[in-house]
Amino acid sequence: MRLVVVLTLTLLVGCRSVQSRTANEPVDVEALPEANRRLTEGERVILEPIFRDGIDYEAVRIIHAAHPFQPADTYMAPNGHIYAPGRLYREDWAAPTVSPVARAELVHEMTHVWQHANGVDVMVYCLEELLHHGGDYDATYPYTLVEGRDLSDYGIEQQASILEDHYRIAVEGLYPVELQNRDISLAERRRLFSSVLARFQADARYARTAHAR
Repeated sequence: MRLVVVLTLTLLVGCRSVQSRTANEPVDVEALPEANRRLTEGERVILEPIFRDGIDYEAVRIIHAAHPFQPADTYMAPNGHIYAPGRLYREDWAAPTVSPVARAELVHEMTHVWQHANGVDVMVYCLEELLHHGGDYDATYPYTLVEGRDLSDYGIEQQASILEDHYRIAVEGLYPVELQNRDISLAERRRLFSSVLARFQADARYARTAHAR
């Protein structure tokens, strides 16, 4: 595998930039591109029931610009903020003109913000996942709900996919995107989601210890 492929892909959606800071140290807002904004009240209404006290919502910025090495038409959440360049940007994901699919994508990206806020060294995990899948980053998203597994037992992108799909089903009435065991009954699917998300739903900050390395 070429080194350039590894270095580029480690900067994808959930991966933080290679800088000398701890995993959950906040990025100075003054250092961000000027085209950024806080979360809107409507966006917080969407996100707070999911992530509760696991995120400092006032600190999060939505950035209408690309992060270095950011591929086209791809979100990034590298350091506790969401980069949404070009057509990906929304003034308010809670606006009625924004599609349910786009709102679910916001939940996916905020999962990476949550991971970062709770001490997860996202860069290291992204590298591990990338190498495990032979450089195919798309293969890091699909997941299978398994009895006895916790959210923290899944990969970085799988965690974001699980919370995105759970939101799609529970709030927007959409089909899951990355769930692989789709042949299970609706009741079994609800039960497995509840089982996998039990610790997260009991304590949104539990990942501080669950991901301790």
